Parts: sequence; structure tokens; C-alpha cells
Amino acid sequence: MKRHLKRIAAPKSWAIKRKKTKFLIRPNPSGHPMGLSIPLSIFLKDMTKYAKTTKDVKNILTNKEVFVDGKRRKDRKFSVGFMDVVKLPDAKENYRVLLNTRGKLFVQQIDDTEAQTKLCKIIGKTLLKKAKMQVNLNDGKNILIKEGNYKVGDSIVLNLKDYTVKEHFPIEKGVIAFLISGKNIGKTGHIEEVKEEGYMFKDQDNNQYPVMKSSVFVIGKDKAAIKLEN
Repeated sequence: MKRHLKRIAAPKSWAIKRKKTKFLIRPNPSGHPMGLSIPLSIFLKDMTKYAKTTKDVKNILTNKEVFVDGKRRKDRKFSVGFMDVVKLPDAKENYRVLLNTRGKLFVQQIDDTEAQTKLCKIIGKTLLKKAKMQVNLNDGKNILIKEGNYKVGDSIVLNLKDYTVKEHFPIEKGVIAFLISGKNIGKTGHIEEVKEEGYMFKDQDNNQYPVMKSSVFVIGKDKAAIKLEN
């Protein structure tokens, strides 16, 4: 695999200047699709302005603490993806990676309380011995759950201290959802109807239209479990 990526050929979701330099750092493979993640180096330089140069990035990752989903990361190529929580203790700042309505990744500053949890979508599950279940999450994580009616398409609130499930949001009529792909990417609304082939979605402007299952990310029941706007 090539170590670098031409800036002009970078995913459209990366909010970067396309003609600043010829090459960009290529993120390491991760559980996130490349279009929904960015290298930690770009996160620190282009998205948060926490660093100005690659030398600054290396110094920060070596000498200061940078946590992604509760774990310290030192690799500037590490992929930071959609819904990931990044903590910068030295700056006393926390961020969540989100998508806007133009399909661009951006960082949402959050408080210390919200930085303790992360929303994840269940994309697969496997029944194991002793009535345990392994659920596969959208960011590549796999966690064990002892009991509960968890289904593919549901979302869970993960405690980033011990990776246990704090809340569970089933995919059902009335839940609040966020669209992560398609022409209506970045919009928030409610699921009006659950069908075998997809869902009927009603956005904040009261527009109603069908959406694919893969486009829907449940973010809450009565209200959003995360901060979405500044």
C-alpha cells in the first residue's frame, strides 16, 4: 500500500484545501470506511488547528496525550472516524467527529461528560456459547453482550471507560436518526415507518422520503443523545 495519497484524490468528505500541497498522509486501515475517517495528523492540523506542521503533530503525539475512544494514540496515521471521540487533555478540549449536510467530516466540540460515551451502530451480531452475544459495530469494534434484544441497525451508547453498553436505541418508528450517506447526508429527523427494504424518514423541514437501511444511524429516542451543532 502506498504511504501517501494525492491531495486532489482524497475522499470528498475530507474538509481540506485541495491545492495546498501535492500529497497527503494516507490513513492506516481501520474499521471505518476511508470516506468516513481521516488520519490523526489531518485531524490535529486541518480540523482542530491544534498543530501547524507534521513536526508539531509528531511532538504532540510523543510528548502529550491524545485519546481516541478512550485509548491513547501515538500513530499520526491512525484513522479517526465518524462518531469517534477525541480527547486532548493538555488543551482541555474534547471533540466528536460528525458529518455536515455537504457530506464533509467536521469536529464538534463536546464537554467532559459527553466525551465519556460514544454512539455506535450495530452492523452484525453472532450468538456465542453461554447465551453471550458478540455485536459488531460500525467502527470495527466487537463487544460481548450477555443479554438483550439487540438487532442489526440498532444503536448503542458505549461507555468509553470499560466499553460496556450504557443505552440501547432500537431501530423503530419514532426514533431520532441521522443520515450518513445519500443525497440527504447529514440531515437529522425521525423514522416514520420501518419496512423490510428500508425506512421512511421525515427530516427537520418536514420532508418525508424513503432511505436505505445503510444510510440510517439512530442517535436517540425522545431526543438526540449527542450534541449535533455548535
